[in-house]
Amino acid sequence: MKALSGRRCQSGAYDWSDEEKVRIVEESLKGFRQGSATARRYGLSRSLLTTWRRQYRSGLLSASVSTGFVPLSLSPPAAASCDMT
Repeated sequence: MKALSGRRCQSGAYDWSDEEKVRIVEESLKGFRQGSATARRYGLSRSLLTTWRRQYRSGLLSASVSTGFVPLSLSPPAAASCDMT
């Protein structure tokens, strides 16, 4: 049996990172009837895993999600040339 790797919150629930969720979802999609077995292996409810799978399929859950800052550089607009002949 695998150990739970999510962080435990004050409420007693686990806080799973998006990377962990994606790994668990991909594992659950590998074979026939793997959802229930995977949920049990990680101590998840089947309904939570189903929610994660739905988010994964719709693109709302991905391992490359970053919550950091992105550098931004603004420059003045290029001068438009008016050529009226």
